[in-house]
Amino acid sequence: MNRKVWSPYWPGSGSALANTVVTAYVINDPNAQFLCQTGNAGSPVAATDIGANIQFAIGTGNALNGLSGAYANQATVAVTATLPFRIVALVTAPPGSNGTDSASNGNWIVVAFNNVDTKSLTGIV
Repeated sequence: MNRKVWSPYWPGSGSALANTVVTAYVINDPNAQFLCQTGNAGSPVAATDIGANIQFAIGTGNALNGLSGAYANQATVAVTATLPFRIVALVTAPPGSNGTDSASNGNWIVVAFNNVDTKSLTGIV
């Protein structure tokens, strides 16, 4: 059994083997940027929201494909300094592909950390 299994997903439930070691990698680069999808309810994140801060929410993940249920909650877009992410850009390319229509709910955005020592935690700049 001593083999490595690389996976973006681990359900966290107990392993069949005692003393199983799980290693997780954490992104802690304060300049990291992430591609994420917004929620499917309410208004989409718009170009005018770039520079604002946003909260995340946890939905239902998919155990079959390992995709998380987490998403950027567009209902929380604000200048609130304590929100964890800053909206950096909308994803609009390639045009017409799923999730890239910036005028639709569930659109994709690029976010960066907001709550780190090297950032000023301000709202819209």
